[in-house]
Amino acid sequence: MTLVYGEYVLSHPMVTCWAPEFHRGKSLQDEPRSGHPCEALCKENCCATENTVLQNRRVNVQLIADGVGMSTGCVKMILCKLCC
Repeated sequence: MTLVYGEYVLSHPMVTCWAPEFHRGKSLQDEPRSGHPCEALCKENCCATENTVLQNRRVNVQLIADGVGMSTGCVKMILCKLCC
């Protein structure tokens, strides 16, 4: 199989591991995960972030996060969404 499909082919042990899972009905789609859903993109957070940037275009992500009360990762997600 490696000769035909190249280096990215599944190994025999991986095939024997996955085959029974597929026969039981497992799909390649992500299964639901536990944890908190992402709520950073709510309207209030987006508006607060946008207003902060409009007041001072030279503000950095850390200052926005501290002012709005979110993580820097959430602020980055909002800024990316605002730019698109």
